[in-house]
Amino acid sequence: MTVIPVRKSVIIALIALCALLPMLSGCLTDQGPIAVLNAAVISGPAPLEVAFDLSHCEDRSGTGISYLLDFGDGSPTIASDAFNIIVRHTYEVGGAFLARLSVIDGEGQEERAQLMITVDAAGPTVGIIVGTTAPDFTAHTTDGGEITLSDFRGVVIILEFWGA
Repeated sequence: MTVIPVRKSVIIALIALCALLPMLSGCLTDQGPIAVLNAAVISGPAPLEVAFDLSHCEDRSGTGISYLLDFGDGSPTIASDAFNIIVRHTYEVGGAFLARLSVIDGEGQEERAQLMITVDAAGPTVGIIVGTTAPDFTAHTTDGGEITLSDFRGVVIILEFWGA
C-alpha cells in the first residue's frame, strides 16, 4: 500500500521538473557576448598612454562579435571585430575619463564594460609611504645586468632588498 503514494510523488516531482525545464534552459542558454575591458595603467601624468586589453571578451553565441571602444576624451570611437588585441590610446590632458566598451554579437545582443582613467597633469605623488608612487631607481642584478623600476610601470611587483 505504501508503494503507490511513493510512485505518485515521483510522478508529481517529474511533472514539476518538466514544467521547470523550459525556464531553466532559458537561463542556461543565454549566449550573449562577454565584455571585459582591462588596462594595466589607469592613472598617471599627461600624456598617459593606456593599453586597453580586449583579449578577455568572448563570443558565446558563435555568431561573431564586434566592438565599439569610446575612450571618453572626445577622440573618435574605434569600431572593429578584431579581438585578442591591445588597443593603445594616449590621453594628452589631465582629467578623469570614462572609457566604455560595447561588445555586440551577430544576433544583436550587447554587453558593456567601462573603466575610469585618471590623468593628472602633475603626475602621481612620489614617496616611500603607502599610497604614493615609489621613487624610480636603477639597480644591478645578480647576473651583472641592470633593472630600472620605471620599466615595470603598471605592473604589480614585489621588491625584496637584502644584503650579505
